[in-house]
Amino acid sequence: MQNSCKKLLILSIVIFISQALRAQKLVYMGIDHMSKGVKEAFYVLRDDPHVKQGEYKLLRQRNYIPIYKGFYKNNLKDSLWREYDIREQLIAEGYYKAGAKTGVWKYYTDEEVTDEYDFNKSQLTYHRITNTDTVQTYKIIQGRDTLYSRVSRAPILLGDLRCLTNKFIDLFKEPHATKFEEVEGAATIAFTVDEQGHLSDFHLIKSIKNIDNEAIVALVKQTDMIWLPAMMDGKPVKSICKVPIRLF
Repeated sequence: MQNSCKKLLILSIVIFISQALRAQKLVYMGIDHMSKGVKEAFYVLRDDPHVKQGEYKLLRQRNYIPIYKGFYKNNLKDSLWREYDIREQLIAEGYYKAGAKTGVWKYYTDEEVTDEYDFNKSQLTYHRITNTDTVQTYKIIQGRDTLYSRVSRAPILLGDLRCLTNKFIDLFKEPHATKFEEVEGAATIAFTVDEQGHLSDFHLIKSIKNIDNEAIVALVKQTDMIWLPAMMDGKPVKSICKVPIRLF
C-alpha cells in the first residue's frame, strides 16, 4: 500500500514538473492594434518568439468581446476554434489540424445551427431553410441566357456576413492594411458564384469615399471565404450575389 502511494506521489511530481517546464517554454504576448480596434493575446515559444504555441485570442478593444478563440501548434492553427459576433454570440466552431479546417464545422444564428459543413468531404451536411432560400429572387446565368428566378437553395456563405466582417477585422490588423485606417462606411459588391462555388466578375455597386475601389475588391478576394452555389431543381446553378461590405 505504501509503495503504491509512493509511486503515485512520484508520478504526480513528475507530471507537475513536466507541466511546469513546458509552461516555462512559453512567453505571453499581448499586442494592441490601437488603430484597428483589436487586441491579440497569445503565447510564443521562448526560444523562437515568431512561433505561436498554445491558446490564442483576438479581442475587440472596446469591450474585450472575443472575435476568435483557439489554439496554435508550431505556429499553425490547431484543435478547437470558435468565432463570435459583436454580441458575443457564437457564429462558428470546429477543429483545425496543421492549419487547415477539418471535420464537421457548425455555423450558428441566434444560438441555433444554420449550417454544417464537412471539410474532409467538402460537403454541406445540413442547411436550415430560410426565407432567403424560398422567397428572394436571384439572377441566374444559364449559358448565354440570364433569368430572374426563385431557387430551392440560395447561395450560401458559410458563417454569413458576420464571419466576413470578422475576416476583415483580422486582415485589418496586418501592417499592410494601413490604407483602411479610419475608414468608415459600407460598400456593396456584386460577383458571380458558379456551380462549383468559385467567385468571379467582381464589381462594386456602391463604393466608399476616400478609398480605392480596387482595394475593396482585393480585400474581399483575400478573405478566401467558402461559398456554396445556388440550387435549382436539385442542381447547382450559376448566380449573381450582391453583398454589403462594412469596413468598420
